[in-house]
Amino acid sequence: MHDRYQAFLGFLGMVRTKAGFWRTLSALYLVCLFVLIMVRAGTQSITADEALNYNSFLRDSIGQVFTSHYDANNHVLHTALCWLSIYFFGLTEFAFRIPILAGSILFFYAVFQLASILFERQYFHLIATLALAGNPYVLDFFTVARGYGLALAFLALALLAAVRSASAGEVSRKHLFRAGLWSSLSVMSNLAFLFPAAGLLIALMLVLLRFPGQQKRSVIALAVIDSTWGPFLVLSFLVLVMPLLTATPDSFHFGAKRWHETIASLVTGSFFHNLEIPLLSSWPAFFWYVCDKTTATYVPALAGAIFVAAMVLLFRPGSRQNFVPLLVSLALSLTVALVWLVHSLAHVKLPVMRTGIYFLFLFPLALLSFLAGERKSLTRRLGWAFLPVVVFLVLLYVPQSNAKATFDWRYDASTRKFTEAIELVRNYTASPNVRMGGSWLFEPALNFYRVKNHYDHWQPIIRQKATDPADFYILTNTDRETVKALNLRVLFDDPVSQSILAVPMPIPPAEAK
Repeated sequence: MHDRYQAFLGFLGMVRTKAGFWRTLSALYLVCLFVLIMVRAGTQSITADEALNYNSFLRDSIGQVFTSHYDANNHVLHTALCWLSIYFFGLTEFAFRIPILAGSILFFYAVFQLASILFERQYFHLIATLALAGNPYVLDFFTVARGYGLALAFLALALLAAVRSASAGEVSRKHLFRAGLWSSLSVMSNLAFLFPAAGLLIALMLVLLRFPGQQKRSVIALAVIDSTWGPFLVLSFLVLVMPLLTATPDSFHFGAKRWHETIASLVTGSFFHNLEIPLLSSWPAFFWYVCDKTTATYVPALAGAIFVAAMVLLFRPGSRQNFVPLLVSLALSLTVALVWLVHSLAHVKLPVMRTGIYFLFLFPLALLSFLAGERKSLTRRLGWAFLPVVVFLVLLYVPQSNAKATFDWRYDASTRKFTEAIELVRNYTASPNVRMGGSWLFEPALNFYRVKNHYDHWQPIIRQKATDPADFYILTNTDRETVKALNLRVLFDDPVSQSILAVPMPIPPAEAK
């Protein structure tokens, strides 16, 4: 036993020597996150949007993914991968989520590599890893099969390739091609990522043209167009052209009207993921004050500072060491500019909640990137000023690790448990026909479990009013008044989802007569 202990210590010492202490801690943290994600993928109920995607596009041939009438719920590449996963591994929650689990591996790899490029073996490496990969709202989308996590993983890989291209001594067509390829895969996985992908590629072009080195600007421009924009546009067009042929403006109805709504949705999802975090339970007024001030003041001020810094770095001479902060801050600024431009000219709604999840990656990365500037420069000083903000984010992220529910679909956390209980009661009572009712939000997930588990005695679930007649009622927290209105008996009141499973009270014999 002593020999094994010594061998283990020797292995840890070797890892520390070769990888570095802080890089090793970062790697261990990412491994722990992946284990958490795998547990969540296998244990959490199917969510309404996942079930809707299955019911609409995945029950028949894979061709339906590309030829169905366009629906914003169909994130083409991710949906096709989900079809393949279900086809090979069967219809289970875990099989449905295998593509997004693969995406989490790609994302964690990109985060680790970006932190290594920025900070090598410094203790900032761990802070960067926590800030970029630890956001609880981001982790939701590496559990739920919705395409946002996969798109974010490809965007992170594209940014990694762009950073390597900008940091190289000369224009590398290999890195340029990878930036274009990963960007196109990001857009194919989720169309909402068109803005950050385009912003990143424009930023890469500007950075390379600003510091051409020994090559002519015309040569660099042609190389970027040929090796980056070419693959990006061609691949995105080939995969998305058929689904988008039937798209209409009404297909993109989900969004915000004001930037304040966009920021508030992302701040709330990031800070309020776990209902039992210490800050919220001990000082709720202070917690909401922090959320409100972050939304209204801190985020806009920091975004403005990043934009000003990006413009200064772009138009003043600097060393190649400032390429990374310039590229990242410029990518974030251009993404915001593109979103604002399309919103103003084409009246496309601003991103909100999950459609703006890429900001939760680009924003802290931009703050951190300034610490990688050359020593004693204004860039490095700005990075030190931003560092407390990043540490503040980390301190809010870490206590919220929660394997029980997602933020957007908390109400669905107990849906699988409810369906199993309903079928158990039906078997016990030998009911030949069961009508499901309650809140309309549960309709997709209930139909999913009806098909998956072959609940043949259940009537097809349709969207209806919570008060319509039924044998079983599954109600969200906002529909609790239905229990009193219909005199229902509550079977389960789940504390995680805050949803209710109820049945009609039996009619007394006197009233039955």
